Amino acid sequence: MTGFTIGYDVTHANLPHAPAGQLAGYATGVGADVRWTAADWAAHPGAIRIAQSPVLATDEAALADVLDVESMAATLSDCAPWARDAQASFAARRRPGQRRPAIYFSAFNVHNVVNALIGGGVTSGVGLWVANWSLGEAQAVADVLNGAGPFPVIGVQFRNDGAYDVDIWSAAWLADVSQPAAPVPPSPVPPSWPAGVVLRLGSSGGAVEVLQRALHDSGIRGVRGITVDGVFGPQTETAVRNFQAAKGLLTDGIAGQQVRRALGV
Repeated sequence: MTGFTIGYDVTHANLPHAPAGQLAGYATGVGADVRWTAADWAAHPGAIRIAQSPVLATDEAALADVLDVESMAATLSDCAPWARDAQASFAARRRPGQRRPAIYFSAFNVHNVVNALIGGGVTSGVGLWVANWSLGEAQAVADVLNGAGPFPVIGVQFRNDGAYDVDIWSAAWLADVSQPAAPVPPSPVPPSWPAGVVLRLGSSGGAVEVLQRALHDSGIRGVRGITVDGVFGPQTETAVRNFQAAKGLLTDGIAGQQVRRALGV
């Protein structure tokens, strides 16, 4: 693994011209030519999602990977609120595949973006994607590989090729995606003692567990304290006999319908 990936950010209108590889597109933006369609995302499932629109009160923005801070897009005052929303979405796994939040901006704005984040109470956990077309590819790679600290450089846009921009992104940032929420296991089915089932020495299973628990809860001397393990052994047989004797039933140690009715189960 090289630690970086070269790729391209592109609008919907120019997507047919983008080379194969890692892409970034616009989840929100001004104009249909900018915003990617559902078909675009389906065709490029691992693409980076950029929120360009300054209107942030949308799921598309909160679920994006990157906020675009530039003219006609988001502003410095949007940085901290968006970062908090995106961090919460990532933690809640609201969009499987979402990356940890990063902010795109021109190189001259780096201090302004960091100060806006800190001033808004966000002190870490946001990556920086810096546009600097004065850099060569080698320096762009070095900047990404050396990215560290509370606001690491995770991407550098270093060239425009007409229909698309060319970028270097951190491979680790690209790979660190929100996973689907673990399925909630079904609630265990409580054991039951079906009507007509007779329990005796050697029986086992859920019905025996129901019998043992009911005997334990009966509070009758010689019965309470029985082990609830689902196995009808000598201890359970003795407990059944003691219960039958206490209730004036035939003391044969077999738990049939009379014992069941007397236990109320």
